[in-house]
Parts: sequence; C-alpha cells; structure tokens
Amino acid sequence: MNKHYLKFLAGGTFILALVLMGLWWVRDRERNVSTTDAFMTARPHMVTTRIPGVVTKIYVHDNQIVHPGDLLLELDPKDVLARLDVERADLVSVTRKIPLDVSQMRIAEQNLLKAQSDRDRGVVLSRGGYATEEDLEHLDVALRIAHHELSKAKKQISLDRAMVKKMQAALAADLLNKHYLKIVSDVSGRFTNRTASLGMYVSPGLSLATIIPFHTWVIANMKETRITHMKVGDPVTIHVDAYPDRVFKGKVESIQQATGAIMALLPPENATGNFTKVVQRVPVRIALLPDSDPDHLLIPGLSVVPTVHVDPSYHPAFGH
Repeated sequence: MNKHYLKFLAGGTFILALVLMGLWWVRDRERNVSTTDAFMTARPHMVTTRIPGVVTKIYVHDNQIVHPGDLLLELDPKDVLARLDVERADLVSVTRKIPLDVSQMRIAEQNLLKAQSDRDRGVVLSRGGYATEEDLEHLDVALRIAHHELSKAKKQISLDRAMVKKMQAALAADLLNKHYLKIVSDVSGRFTNRTASLGMYVSPGLSLATIIPFHTWVIANMKETRITHMKVGDPVTIHVDAYPDRVFKGKVESIQQATGAIMALLPPENATGNFTKVVQRVPVRIALLPDSDPDHLLIPGLSVVPTVHVDPSYHPAFGH
C-alpha cells in the first residue's frame, strides 16, 4: 500500500513538474520573443574628395579611431594656389580700372552737355540767318557722337562691374577649394578600407576610404507569428556570439511595415503557380541603450541573438 502510494505520489509529482514547466515555457515564450536571424549593422561613411587632385599626405592608418574634424588626407595645393594668385591679380586690375572708366563717363557727360548746348545755340543762330543747314548737320553729328560715347562709357562700367562679380565668385570658389584640399572626417568611427595612396590622382565621387561609424544597431528578422504583441520601446536583451560573457541592452526602435520578402529585389509572385506557405520574416530595428556598448565592441556584421521582452496583454488593434 505504501509502496503503491509512493509510486503514485512520485508519478503525480513528476507530472505536476512537467505541467508547471510547460506553463512556465508557454508564459516565457509569450513574454520573450527571440531569433537567431539577427545581426549588427551601420551605415558606412565613404571618404571622398570634393575636388580633383594628387594625394600628398595621409594622416591615419587602417582601423584607427577618428572623430569629426580629424584630418585624414591632403591633396597637392599647387594648382589651387596658382589659380588664386592669378584671380587675385586679375581682380585687383579690374577693380582699379573702374574709377578710370567712371572718369571717362563723367567726361562723356560733360561733352554731351556741351554738344547739346551747341546744338541749341545753332538752332537759334539758324533762325536769325547766322548758321547754315550744313552747320546744323555738323552739330547734330557731334550730338549723336556725344550720346554714343556716353552710352559706351556706361556700358564699359557695367561690364567691369560684372567682371568683378564673376572674378569674386571664382576667387571664392577657389578659396573653398583650398579648404577642400584637406579631407577631414565627418563622423566618429574607425578608418578602414583605404584605397588612396601617396601620389594617386583622385577625383570627386571616388572612394578613398571607409569610416565605420560607432553608431550601430541590430536588425532582427522576426517571424510574423511572433510580433503580435511587439511594439516600439519594448526592452531587448542582446547576446552576441563574439562576446558570450557579455549581455547588451537595447529597445525596439521600429518595426518595418513590410516583410523582408516584399523588400527583396525580386519579390515573390504568389498569384501564379503552386503556392507553399512559409512563415515570413519582419525586420525589426533594435537600438542600443546609451552606454550599453562604451567600448564599441558591436561592429557591423556580427551575429547576435536578441530577445524582446513583450507585454502579452498588448494588442495593436487596441493600442494597449
């Protein structure tokens, strides 16, 4: 009797333990959504030049940490400096010419006034018989010439001023190009994948190196059946294959409004042929919490296992 009772008690205890373990597993599965289809990513920053030139100096080496404003490379300044010297000299020359042209315009204005006065006096004299028609014709010609000379002087001043503006613009552009001779970092990260070398001629659009930013995040491709209760802001625990003894913290930053298959280069067309249902994956972007990775260990490409801690009572249809 006691032996059968003990067997029954042991069996009941075992079954109860299995039931409790099953309930715990179901509850844990409802609250914790995980996937192994996840990786670290970032937006690599391409180092380029804004102007063509020859690389004369390289200040950093591969995998060196850089920050915004750090000098990376420098181009040969000879061509830009030569153009600046010519543009400055031309600008000074044209600028000095403008006062002379203004003086010529003032003289032309005086000549026009005199020609107009002579013409008016000639008309009066012709009425009294003291000037001939030929005299009036000469005065008319002189008046037209005076008008032409004044118009020419004004046009020359306009051309000079336009030339000054054009030269100032060219000078400003080359002053900016002088600044572009020094190529600096725009972001914080690691300088890598350098293709530029000393003496190499480079042009705009050509990649000289790549900076991998410190700002990284996780892309987790979650099963569509597991995102029911997931929402932006849910806390995330991140395990990284490369650092099994470390646990990183994050939060759900966004949930892509399309599955990965839809965003593929050739999305599937299920309206034709045989259809086989497969569980779709929804990309979820996970941001690292501040100070979660102070040593910048989580570089793009690392495999990670994120676990999103969701609230089973949340339903997107009700928003709570």
